[in-house]
Amino acid sequence: MEFSVSTFGDSSLCQKRKVFFTCHPKDFDKYFEMVRDDVTKTQSCSIYYVPDRENAQKDEKADHLAFDQMNLFVFPVTFQLLHEPNAAMDEDYVYATEHHIPILPIMMESGLDELYAQKFGKAEYLNRVENDATALSYEDKLAKFLNAVLVSDDVAAKIRAAFEAYVFLSYRKKDRQYANELMRLIHRNPLCRDIAIWYDEYLVPGENFEDTIKEALQKCDLFTLVVTPNVMEKGNYVLVNEYPEARRI
Repeated sequence: MEFSVSTFGDSSLCQKRKVFFTCHPKDFDKYFEMVRDDVTKTQSCSIYYVPDRENAQKDEKADHLAFDQMNLFVFPVTFQLLHEPNAAMDEDYVYATEHHIPILPIMMESGLDELYAQKFGKAEYLNRVENDATALSYEDKLAKFLNAVLVSDDVAAKIRAAFEAYVFLSYRKKDRQYANELMRLIHRNPLCRDIAIWYDEYLVPGENFEDTIKEALQKCDLFTLVVTPNVMEKGNYVLVNEYPEARRI
């Protein structure tokens, strides 16, 4: 395939991390510029893509060499992507997951959770159409994700070393307002200035959320639970999974 490349403001490609944009062919004109701008305005990187994927001539060896250089695959998630056969899911998604290249699914339409789970399993996604005033904005989540995935290993190590302790904050999404208040209360204490609080907004798109939560629990120094009547409702994830796992560790 012949790859095209785009950067923010047509800036130089020198030393930029590489991101591959892939989608259902019918979604390209609608979402490419939107997603490209979201990503490149947030992180200095280069966006690679194939404009006419349906008619692109394949060269499996050359294509795989190009894919191996990518630091991230981005998928705008639509009904067409999940429902119809297409190279983005049948080839690119398979290649990225098999070769452990990070993926970023971005939900572009509502009401696709069940169909999404059938294709992406328990992989987290960013929701561009969500409107929840108590949650981090799409822009903030995107920035956190890109800074984590596209930052160099040396910089990431320095960031992690800057914190003295980790707190795992567990709560029902219904209680996010209380969780936000608790985090503000913790960080107002000067003694807690260098404590990092891990909570569900740090779930990384593309990764299995259950594995990520278990890893975060194993690394944390303190498990904190927001207790309200909501957390006592039968069958919720906090009561069934997070709290028992924290006690086991």
